[in-house]
Amino acid sequence: MLGLGMVLFAAFGGHLLNILASAAPLGLVAVALSLSMRAGTPNLAVGSVSALCGVLIASVVVVLGMPLVVGVLLVMLLAALSGLVMGAFTVLLEAPAWAVTLAAAVVCDALSLGFTQARTILLPEAPSISPVVGFAVFAVVSVAGGLLWARREFRQWLGKGWVGPLVGPAGSCVLAALGGFVMLLRLGAAQPGSQGLFTMVFALAAVLLGGTGLTGLPGLPGGVLLPNGAPFRAVLAFRAVAPFRRAVAPFRTVPAWRARWSSGGVGAS
Repeated sequence: MLGLGMVLFAAFGGHLLNILASAAPLGLVAVALSLSMRAGTPNLAVGSVSALCGVLIASVVVVLGMPLVVGVLLVMLLAALSGLVMGAFTVLLEAPAWAVTLAAAVVCDALSLGFTQARTILLPEAPSISPVVGFAVFAVVSVAGGLLWARREFRQWLGKGWVGPLVGPAGSCVLAALGGFVMLLRLGAAQPGSQGLFTMVFALAAVLLGGTGLTGLPGLPGGVLLPNGAPFRAVLAFRAVAPFRRAVAPFRTVPAWRARWSSGGVGAS
């Protein structure tokens, strides 16, 4: 109710377009995080990947002189490959997905600083995008993802073998790259510095409000766009036990030998 009141107040104040413009890239990153969590491989690097992809697109266009469309496609392909690498590390090393992606987030933030050299990369002649169009893209992706997740066949396919560990990180990185592109068009420049952590925190809040996450509830067909209310939680309460076990699986306690190995890796880093 408080959020709805703030939106209505902003609408009457003439700032609704600014809210939509800010919500579109953040919403796409939230959809990316939601996909990875529903796949059982929470990708904590979505915010950093989004920021890095914006920097890479601007660098490809400005430094290499490539067309914007070509740069976007190349960066999205690179994002998908990076997600596949994260998933492969998760499966082959039997490491928690949150640990692998958190390390990837640190690498992405370092690369962002390296590419920008602490300078803003202006995107010349950047095409303007309407805030309504950007928000519509987020809404369509969110609702489509929610409807797809509502199909039992898709959930069963996602739970087979390597499918979840690969589709979750790869798909979330592609969606995060799309969010970075929308943010780049909105600002007309790639910002230096580390924005990944802040984007990740707000995206996680949106995902939890949408009903995906550690609560064990699978979410409504609206995805992260439409948060679950109390009536929906009451109807879905009897289904909470099994999904909860799947949701917390990436955070489960690891064996003693693996815990010592992880502790040694954290200490070395």
